[in-house]
Order: sequence, then structure tokens, then C-alpha cells
Amino acid sequence: MKNTNLIEFEEDIWSTDNDIDVLPYILVCKGGLETYIADNDSNTIFIPSQATCICSYAFDAGYHLNEVFTDDEYFGKDFKYPDNIGTDGIEKIVLHKKVDAIEYDAFSGLKNLKLIEVEKGNPYFNGGNVLYATRKNNYKEFIWCSPLKKGDYVVAPWIDSICDHAFENSMLNSVTFGEDVYFGFEVFKNCPDITIKAPEGSSAIEYAKKNGLKFEEITY
Repeated sequence: MKNTNLIEFEEDIWSTDNDIDVLPYILVCKGGLETYIADNDSNTIFIPSQATCICSYAFDAGYHLNEVFTDDEYFGKDFKYPDNIGTDGIEKIVLHKKVDAIEYDAFSGLKNLKLIEVEKGNPYFNGGNVLYATRKNNYKEFIWCSPLKKGDYVVAPWIDSICDHAFENSMLNSVTFGEDVYFGFEVFKNCPDITIKAPEGSSAIEYAKKNGLKFEEITY
């Protein structure tokens, strides 16, 4: 990882160090990756070994970072917000084998993220251009789909739930589901043209109707 300031805290607080003109800049609190500020040239992000959890909006400059860096209490009134921050170049994230938790919306703001690679030996996550987790009792959560993935996608029948914003900004034409899947909040945010395909009366069809999404009832 090049040019990195890694700041760790035992308490859930922000840094009081004003000297942060080197990017990327990382804040890790209690083992959670709270904030990762990437520069415009970043392509691949390696999650630091100190972080076992990726927190919500960890990479989202619009949601999280502006709030942090405009707070006088933490960085002082004379702090200049860096102008070389950007997430558009991030195409790949690598999770080390000890990452055991990913909060909803952890990858929000990464509109060009193509791949999440998971280090061999991680018992919780399976990556690629989609990411899912295996929980207790073999419960499977679908966490993320690359927004650049196109065409028609079939969700594996053994997936038990779809996490919040999992398909946000998706370029897919359609997503096919089986009979029984639990849906989180705004799974298809900013996907006005996507079609949900699933059996009649299934939870996916009911979700599509409730949220004003296009749907197609299918028979297996």
C-alpha cells in the first residue's frame, strides 16, 4: 500500500493530527475500518491487517469524509481539505483472511468497483464481481454486486438474504431469484430499468411490487 497514514484508536474517536497531506489516509477504530481516503490514482485497495471490520460508507467521500474533515474540533480551523481525493479509479478491493464483518453500505460510493478479492483462508466471505457471506448455521447473505456487471444475473438458490443496497446503481438488465429470499432496504436503489424475475407469489415478486420495480413472473 503506497503513501499511507494509518491511524489507530482504541477509543471511538477521530484523529487530532492536522498533518494529513499524504494520501491514502486511513482511520481504524476498534478494529473497524471507519474511513479510507483514496487519492485519484488509486486502483486497488488492500484492507489493512489492523481492520477486521469494514464500516458503513468507509469509502464514501460524499457521505462520510466531508463530515470528518470539516469538523474544527478534530482538525482545526485552518485545515485545508485535500483536493486529490477520488474514488472513481478504484476497481478492486482485497480482503485479508481475518476480515470477519462488513457493514451494510460499506462499498457505497465506489461506482467503478469491479472486483472484491478475498484472501484464501477467509471462512466468511466469497468474492469476485459479487460478494456474499456465510454466517452461523450456513446462512448465506448476498452483500454486493459490481455496478458495472451487465446482462442478466441469476442469484444462487442457496442465498438466504439480499443486503441493503446490494444492487445499487446496477447496469444489469434483470436479476432472477428463487422462491424464498429476504430483502433488505433499497436493494435496487437507482436501478429504474432493472427487471426482477421470480416465481409467482415469491418474496422477490412481492418486493418488486411494493417498491415499484418491473417484474416478470417465471416458472421453473
